[in-house]
Amino acid sequence: MHRKSLSVVLASGLAVAALAGCSSSDDDASSDASSSAAAPSSPAVVKNTEYRSIDDFKDAVVAAGLTCDDWTTTDATEPAWQTGTCDGDVTLTLYASQENKDADAATARKDSSVAVLVGPNWTVVGSADDVDAVAPKLGGSTEPTAAATPAS
Repeated sequence: MHRKSLSVVLASGLAVAALAGCSSSDDDASSDASSSAAAPSSPAVVKNTEYRSIDDFKDAVVAAGLTCDDWTTTDATEPAWQTGTCDGDVTLTLYASQENKDADAATARKDSSVAVLVGPNWTVVGSADDVDAVAPKLGGSTEPTAAATPAS
């Protein structure tokens, strides 16, 4: 009889522990859900960083202040590695090498209708307002365009 009582007590204890585990998991899950709801949805922007995917770069540019309601990745052609456009008028590009980035930035600078922000392995090409909006958080350097460069 003592053995049977011990089995019942152990079984009851396990059942209580299992139920407590379930309720605590539910509490943890709802706590995690409310914590993640309160967490900021945009990633932190690290100045002058290299990006490994065009989507990560786009997310950083948006977090830095660019409005990008219509994001389109485009087929990259040399010298670009990955590229995309925001709202059809801002081009974001990643490069596999410094030489490719420098060559493409030089080409973009020849267009007096755009501003160029050049980072470690990326460029942002768009209006001066768009480039000026993201430059403080993204880093990089604003490159003079043909209109801003005195004729020689």
